[in-house]
Amino acid sequence: MTFVGEGDAGAIGNPAGFMAYHVHIGSSATQALAEWRDLGGTFGDRAWYQTYGQVADTIARSADIAALDPGAIPSAGDYGEWAMGNGGQYATQVNVTYVDEETGLRGAQPFTYITDTPHTPDEAETAAIAEYGSDENAARYGQQVTGAFTLHVWQTTPYAT
Repeated sequence: MTFVGEGDAGAIGNPAGFMAYHVHIGSSATQALAEWRDLGGTFGDRAWYQTYGQVADTIARSADIAALDPGAIPSAGDYGEWAMGNGGQYATQVNVTYVDEETGLRGAQPFTYITDTPHTPDEAETAAIAEYGSDENAARYGQQVTGAFTLHVWQTTPYAT
């Protein structure tokens, strides 16, 4: 996996994606941070370790999330923690699947549904399809939405810098 392209010094990409890659290859947060900085990235120590932990937790919960009852509110143990804003909200990440009308290729687009009260995976998926599945979006992007599925559920906590 390449994070810096030739001629792109300092353009190392999305920190969460970088962290996910390092979680998958078994790097520690410290090793990943050292590489991030070696590549020219900047990130505060505390924020790095907090975010790295959240990325690792999200990856670890993936199989459990797939087994959730789509029509039921997740239990307290199903939620990961996401430090975001003032906290106290519920967030569900959904992938919206589509077919590109020009090429016929299938793809997925992420969507995050955030509410002040707990919600079901079905509610999040319905909101995602409503957002991306409109006739206006189909005409604008040439993509026909085929469905949606929940990837992760979080309860938000205050983000402290």
